[in-house]
Amino acid sequence: MTRDNDTGLEVRLHALLAELRPADGASVSVRARVLAIPDVSPRMSRFGSLRTLGALAAAAAVLTAFIVTLASTTQILPRLPAGAPPPTAGSFDPLLEGPGIIRTAVSTLTLVPIGLAVLVAVLGLRWVMRRGLGTLYWRAFIVVGAALLVGAVALQPGFGRGSSYGPEIGYDLQVDGPPGSDTPATWYETAEPGGPLMLTFTLVNPGPLPIRLEGLIETQTAETPLIQRWTALWLGDDPNAFGSSLEHLVPFTPQTVAPMEELQVYLVGRAGMCAYGPGYTVETPVEGHSSRGRTLTFAYSFLGLQSTAPMELRMQLVEPYRLGCP
Repeated sequence: MTRDNDTGLEVRLHALLAELRPADGASVSVRARVLAIPDVSPRMSRFGSLRTLGALAAAAAVLTAFIVTLASTTQILPRLPAGAPPPTAGSFDPLLEGPGIIRTAVSTLTLVPIGLAVLVAVLGLRWVMRRGLGTLYWRAFIVVGAALLVGAVALQPGFGRGSSYGPEIGYDLQVDGPPGSDTPATWYETAEPGGPLMLTFTLVNPGPLPIRLEGLIETQTAETPLIQRWTALWLGDDPNAFGSSLEHLVPFTPQTVAPMEELQVYLVGRAGMCAYGPGYTVETPVEGHSSRGRTLTFAYSFLGLQSTAPMELRMQLVEPYRLGCP
């Protein structure tokens, strides 16, 4: 080939490359695609907005199910000692241990709503920022309101002290506080050492929605050398009747209580091995006294989520020690 022919070929190749690769560096096809992009993105349809809200609701539901499942597999629910026969209605036995007693409980009623409120706030922020300033405020109002509504579930109160109470077994000596003072009455144990104790009282649901009584939190066990040990809860065979006789008591099962209604429960415990026993009077010489405390902690649930709440008794429960007990 001659030099002129080489020059002509080079010119033609240069022209072809210039057509495919313009001076700005983008190919014709790429430039066409870029020019086809609209200056303003299309507005999201109402269906798209509903789909976004649906995704938020689905994510919240999945998170709720996960946390509730995790909590239900880690908490220790009421159970009888190994080998104990299942309780039956009408078989009251003050020595039976287990029904209504819970060793611990996971406060899912606090964890789940707060976690969901945070999830709604975080995912909702993305939804809020997808539109212009014209819709920012009302979208932010919806997200904040939804987060507060979900979080408010954690505020559901537990059981409070009801209107009725009284001794049943092992509290034959009751001494009122001094007249005009705020000192509560004192109930002294008169049961045999290691014998059963029993008192009854009502619990009230002070909240606006029904809640379920799951049991009494008692961390002590038979192997724990302390006297503050409750062993069982019992109920009357008719939940709507008060003052059932011992022959009409049934082992505890979780009970749902309507707003502002009361539930009567029967609490059973054991006297210590150094308890003075029957015949004790306030003048009897003893080694000393020990108080069981006035605060009981009950587990309750709302919408399948569990929590605990303290309840203060109206009286002090005191155990006198006999002389010379090791």
